[in-house]
Amino acid sequence: MSPWVGIQQASQRRTVVALASLCAAVGAASAQAAPSVYVANGGGTAVSQYRIGAAGLLSPFAPATVLAGNSPFWVVITLDGRDAYVTNMVDNTVSHFDVSSSGMLVAKPPVLGTGNTPLGLAVSPNGRNIYVANTGSNTISQYDVRRGGGLKAKTPATVAAGGQPAGAAVSPDGRTLYVGNAADSTVSQYDVGADGALSPKSPATVPTGNTAADVEVAPNGETVYVSNRLGNTVSQYAVGRGGRLSALSPATVAAGSGPEGMVISPDGRSLYLASARDNTVLQFSVGRRGALAPKSPASLTVTGFLPFPADAAISPDGKSVYVTNRLGGTLSQFDVGGGGKLSAKSPETVTAEALPVGLAATPAQLPAIEQLTTVPRRFPASRHTAFRFTLTGVTTAKVKITITRPGSRRVGAFKHAARAGVNRIRFSGRLGARALEPGRYRATVVATGPSGKRSQPETTSFKITAG
Repeated sequence: MSPWVGIQQASQRRTVVALASLCAAVGAASAQAAPSVYVANGGGTAVSQYRIGAAGLLSPFAPATVLAGNSPFWVVITLDGRDAYVTNMVDNTVSHFDVSSSGMLVAKPPVLGTGNTPLGLAVSPNGRNIYVANTGSNTISQYDVRRGGGLKAKTPATVAAGGQPAGAAVSPDGRTLYVGNAADSTVSQYDVGADGALSPKSPATVPTGNTAADVEVAPNGETVYVSNRLGNTVSQYAVGRGGRLSALSPATVAAGSGPEGMVISPDGRSLYLASARDNTVLQFSVGRRGALAPKSPASLTVTGFLPFPADAAISPDGKSVYVTNRLGGTLSQFDVGGGGKLSAKSPETVTAEALPVGLAATPAQLPAIEQLTTVPRRFPASRHTAFRFTLTGVTTAKVKITITRPGSRRVGAFKHAARAGVNRIRFSGRLGARALEPGRYRATVVATGPSGKRSQPETTSFKITAG
């Protein structure tokens, strides 16, 4: 996915009848468009579009490009794969596209204005908000997403950022936006309100290395990474209470020369980075606490004359990595092998348009828990209840159910397998050998799909009575 991609929750309505289970299983496999890759070509007005074929090899659609604004720079795809957004650096606009079932883009006017020189884009997990980093006006534009994917500016339309904001990313829980500021070498951190409006945290910024560029958030939401273009490092942070960042130890890792766009594998175990000035792609392993360590080899050379790698994306199955080569006018394509290590595909590159920069791939499917309820909601300690829900977005998932008392006091948790469609998980009122006391409880359900992506948490309540 584009390194400055935000995450949107996939959501589809299902009827709770016997036939729904079969329909949902089919729907889970077809919820997204065909796997595809999209490239913003900054040297013109075109967005290139490619089909991901056998063995992850790219081939252009027909037509190979669609029209955006003047100097398209970054592109993001919503996590349900249905909408694409592109910032146009010279026009000071953001374009919207529908993604057809084939994967081809269809322009959806109108084009909306942004601040000056828009670069990074982020989409909230619930799909209701989009944020644009305006590097020329030191602001973040914020938009409501209407039905059908159209945008409407919030009130206020912008909030202040640091100097020359570039990369942007929303946390998986949707509560925090992080923005890398190139001119003052900081990352801004914002609270995301219930209506999607931004407000600065305290502190409003934390320091990065020299010239912050891209921002990536780990899939589990516990770590944030910022590439530092002139510092030749990646800053790494732990995410603490309230989404606030604190530097890991070490605070930075070496990252070639001119590190720019990054992408994290769907399972969260690898990070790949485009290193522009030394024409390489770096590969890191992600440790248990989020710290980066170079793989062996630490980098791969990008072929071609002065390629100048700019951005990176990963296929939805996690088996291929793609890199835009800004001056080379090409995309490099790599296989992901054992241990997350890259090797060049054959052919190594495919042709793009002039100055390809921003890059996005169809994201890994995100599981969704829908229509969660407890049946019966009230039951005696000697009986049992069941958690009933519909799983969409993936064909199978592991579900974690966390039980809490009023006041959010955690009582315990258990896991269960789930499949696409309607699921009914029996609950006896016991966690292991321990019976829960009579009283009111809440159950929070989170599903983890095959790619490691997690659903948004859904909650239901129940009461255990005496007897």
